[in-house]
Amino acid sequence: METPGSRRAFSYVGPGCCASAGSDIFRAVHRGPPRWLNLGSGFAPRPDAVNVDRRPEVGPDVLWDLNRTPWPWPADFADQVRLLKTLEYLGPTPERLQAIMRELYRVCRDGATVATKATHPRHQQFLDDPEVVRPITPDVMKRFDAMAPRRWDLTPLAEANDVDFEVVDAQVVLAEPYRGKVSRGELSPEQVAELLETRLDVAVEHRIELRVHKPPRPGRAVAVRRPADIDTGDVAGAEADIPPRQRGHLER
Repeated sequence: METPGSRRAFSYVGPGCCASAGSDIFRAVHRGPPRWLNLGSGFAPRPDAVNVDRRPEVGPDVLWDLNRTPWPWPADFADQVRLLKTLEYLGPTPERLQAIMRELYRVCRDGATVATKATHPRHQQFLDDPEVVRPITPDVMKRFDAMAPRRWDLTPLAEANDVDFEVVDAQVVLAEPYRGKVSRGELSPEQVAELLETRLDVAVEHRIELRVHKPPRPGRAVAVRRPADIDTGDVAGAEADIPPRQRGHLER
């Protein structure tokens, strides 16, 4: 039996995204506990979730364009949300993405888990997909984490939108042959990190887990780069204040 602090195993589903709303959308709005939303359910709906997709041919419980807000669920509805190969297709503008994140925050309960899975932006599949509107990475999601360190020159989106999605887990899933080489001890984490920066198709996807905090946690993370460093030309000092890029955990 799952306890409040335990982890559920997620089944990763198809790449739904967005579309027009259908009729009778409220038939599947209210389900018994636990309340799960499977947003972008595609051809792999979950029997234990409210399955949402834009395409009538996949037979979702709710036919809905996730770019259209507000969503047809009350506040504090969901205990768990899946956005698997979905979020990178939503929010064609930064303003729309922020509206979607505000809506996701609204429908989640305090402590809810949001599981995201997105194609790695340096994989050919991402580069060749004309429907993808932006990369979804741990760094992008940390913009909506109220306590994550932030750069002084980037808008703190958590504060601007009054949301708080804590990044509690981030994994990088490697492609072959790199995954096999890591499992055999032929590549170190440092070597993999360099490959991720210099080559395409090293990683297949990001898997990121978020935890919803309602209300947002008090206080705000301080900026990790100071205007004074730039004003005085202290480029080395400014770069030293920026922590290494979040790489997550290399899946073996």
